[in-house]
Amino acid sequence: MGQVIAHRVLAGREVHVVLCSTGATSTAKDAINGLSGNSWWGWHHNPAREGYTPLSTDAFIDARDREYVAACGQLGVQPINVHIATGRSDSITGAWAETMIASYATMFPDAGHYTTWWGDIHPDHAALGPALKQLHAANPTRYADVRWLTKPAQAASAGASAYALPAASAAEWSRPPPILQCS
Repeated sequence: MGQVIAHRVLAGREVHVVLCSTGATSTAKDAINGLSGNSWWGWHHNPAREGYTPLSTDAFIDARDREYVAACGQLGVQPINVHIATGRSDSITGAWAETMIASYATMFPDAGHYTTWWGDIHPDHAALGPALKQLHAANPTRYADVRWLTKPAQAASAGASAYALPAASAAEWSRPPPILQCS
């Protein structure tokens, strides 16, 4: 979703993002703690050798939340517009997803709603798609701008194409910030 978020920010839109789950069931925690292989490194981490204490579930959730906020900031989302969903859990249910999306639609009535595709291989991601689909079907006026984003590897299965940041936006995004000099 990073390119879509960055594109909206570059277009001058007010962008809000919502983290919906704790991530406690993520396989990343086991990889970081050296309990499973890591596809990035091709080997197991070794916390003792690498100089850190294995992460507890709570420490992993806190680190993931900080990483999320920082990543959104790098995409240009204002910190006040980065939301950690109230009542989030280790896994997302369809009913909770509908309630959560509807609550943000109430707070931001003119917002578009973008979420993950219902066919995503991760069950938490997949739960968000049908929730937004149901809300759109029940009230297409309130949920007029709805989009389901897929991972590039799933685009063909979804009947979609991979999103690419438009060339003009990519050029703008890659330009270094101006250097301000005071005299």
